[in-house]
Amino acid sequence: LIYFSKEQSLSEVQQVRGQTNYFRYRKVGNYTIRVCPEDSISDILLRLFAGLIAGNKIFISIPVQLQQSKIASFLKSRYLEIIQNNFTLNFEHDEELCNKVLTKSMERLSYTHPKNIPHNIYKAANQVDLPIFRHKPIAEGRFLMLEQYFEQSISHTYHRYGNLGFKQFEIERSSKGNEDLQNDNISPKRSEVELLKEFV
Repeated sequence: LIYFSKEQSLSEVQQVRGQTNYFRYRKVGNYTIRVCPEDSISDILLRLFAGLIAGNKIFISIPVQLQQSKIASFLKSRYLEIIQNNFTLNFEHDEELCNKVLTKSMERLSYTHPKNIPHNIYKAANQVDLPIFRHKPIAEGRFLMLEQYFEQSISHTYHRYGNLGFKQFEIERSSKGNEDLQNDNISPKRSEVELLKEFV
C-alpha cells in the first residue's frame, strides 16, 4: 500500500535536463465485482479487501437467482459485520448490470473467467471504454492492487528552446556545496514563484 500511496520521481534516474517526471497511482473510484455460480468465496474476498484497502467504493453484483447462495449468505453474515457498511450488495439481472455499464456507473468491472461474461456486457463495456477483468484474482498483493488504481505519468517540461528560466537558479544552487549554500541569500528550496518575485 505504501508503494501505491507515494508519488515517485523518475527525474533523478532519467537525468533529463529541463524536465521533471513523476509516476503515481490514483484510486479508480467505483469498482464492481460480478459474482457467478462457480466463484469461490475467496475469489470475491480477495478483490473486496483489495478495493477497500485502496479506498474505492466496492459494489458486489449478484445475479438474482443466487440470492440464497453461499457467497451471498457469507457476505451478509456476522463474519463481515465490521466492514458491511463499506461495500454494497446488489442483486440484479445481467440487463440491469448492462444498463449501469452504459450509464458509466463504474470505472472497473471484474469477473473470474471470460466465459462468464455475457455478450451484451462486452458490447456495453466496449461502447463506454470500460475495462473488464476476466481472470481469477491473483493472490499476490502488488498485482492484485493494480486492478484498483489508475496509473498516471506526469511530465513537467520547464525549458523553452533550451532556456531553463528561473528553474536554472534552483539547479545551480542544488549543485553547490554546503558552505556556499550557507552564505547564499536565496534558499535552494525556494519555489519558482518566490524567485520570480525577487526579479520582478
